[in-house]
Amino acid sequence: MAQPVLPHHGARFQIERITAAENSAQYRVQIFVEDGCYESEATLSIESPGIVWEACVREDQPEQPMAPWMQKHAESLMRTFRQGATRKGVWGRRIRRWRDAPSKPS
Repeated sequence: MAQPVLPHHGARFQIERITAAENSAQYRVQIFVEDGCYESEATLSIESPGIVWEACVREDQPEQPMAPWMQKHAESLMRTFRQGATRKGVWGRRIRRWRDAPSKPS
């Protein structure tokens, strides 16, 4: 099986639907960084504005927490799925995006 391509900087977000019902959906969230990958599952509901996350960990470094900007960006991407389900009644299937890490303040 091919290894995922890791970004040289920033993070690559891959969010795929696992299951969907009329009012909620569950997604697999993978966030690839230069030296590994964070994995989690998240549940969205059209009845609740929040996103319920399972623990997001790196298999190779479980003690290494995900950077807050990564979670914020993943949640922003997942909100588009909720908007689609609210407007059209269909939960999005997959989204893949790359994002550079925020620059450090001087």
